[in-house]
Amino acid sequence: MIVQDYSFFISSTALISCCFFCSVMLWIASRHSMAKKTLAVSFSVSTVYNTYFVVKTLNTTNYATEIFDFSYGLFCLFLVYIAFLYFRTLMLPQPHNKPIIWQMIIFFVAYGALYGIITLTCRQTVHLYSIEAIKEYAEAPVVWLRIWIFLHFIVATIVLCIFTLRMYRKHRMQISSLFSYSEDINLSWLPYILASFIIVGIGTSFDISLPLSGIKLDISNYAYTVFNMAIGFMAAFQKDIYGSQNQNEDVMSSQKDYELEEQRYEKSNFAISSITRLRIKNEMLALMEEEKIYLNPGLCIDYMIKRLGANRTYLSLIFREDFGKSFIEFVNFYRIEEAKRLISQKSNYASLSQIAEIVGFKSISSFNTFFKRFTGQTPTEYRKSYAENE
Repeated sequence: MIVQDYSFFISSTALISCCFFCSVMLWIASRHSMAKKTLAVSFSVSTVYNTYFVVKTLNTTNYATEIFDFSYGLFCLFLVYIAFLYFRTLMLPQPHNKPIIWQMIIFFVAYGALYGIITLTCRQTVHLYSIEAIKEYAEAPVVWLRIWIFLHFIVATIVLCIFTLRMYRKHRMQISSLFSYSEDINLSWLPYILASFIIVGIGTSFDISLPLSGIKLDISNYAYTVFNMAIGFMAAFQKDIYGSQNQNEDVMSSQKDYELEEQRYEKSNFAISSITRLRIKNEMLALMEEEKIYLNPGLCIDYMIKRLGANRTYLSLIFREDFGKSFIEFVNFYRIEEAKRLISQKSNYASLSQIAEIVGFKSISSFNTFFKRFTGQTPTEYRKSYAENE
């Protein structure tokens, strides 16, 4: 296909520039982030591959060659695996990614070897970039290899979506038991990105199975450009949740401990001696009421574990059975009590946003949410009613 106008060149340049920009941005931001490094690899490979595609297209009368068709299927499959590795690295404290990486390597080596054997034994050139071509060359072994890779891509995309949603739901439940805040770590943007990923996956399926040319190819390039830019910016500015080398000492280091404590609690066969329970409870209250550790906006449960010399299972049981609160509710209760005290001071002219920051909240929205939950009033209503009662 010889391009007669610049529309394809412009749309392709936009896609390549986007991938290159996102790769540079993520490599710069990935100094202490394995999650960002994972996605940076994806954008780097995308930049190289899309450049190869454009060069081949501008210098040949038929871009839908057999080798390109085969490599494009592997390229799309590679992106699915990388996306899954990124989500796992982001949401799990200690992700065991080696099995997935080895699975990807084995599949890619196997597919490459099969393609090499087929092309050496069957020298017939097969252009597969359309359903019509697949029907025409249905007896060729490379056609069935291509179909198998396509099915692998579909299954991998579905598995990615299902497991990522499961990780996301578990993550949302865990952060309330591990952190005293949810800002920057609740990943509220992820469902939207995942929905976009599903749409792009459907579009990629058409890319793999149907011939694209002219305006359809331009639309595809622009759609991928927008999607990649959204992913790149979200990933670059997303704060690491676990495992970053420069995170503070409060960050949780093991998800397995959390899962074990949940299983122990559900079985109801685990109990704490009354002496141990009383000691931990009194020391915990001392940390909150005397040292006021809740003023630290980055307070995590691991910090309390180190200070109390207790394990996470003990603390979880005490939070649930003695206080009837999750960790985030327990800490923010003290923050709200401190905020009420500051609001009631006649000499305190600090704004509500300043008070929220002083008592340990990272955002005014979280401050308003927990204040309403514990007092039944918004901070503004509380300040007004207190002034009227005076």
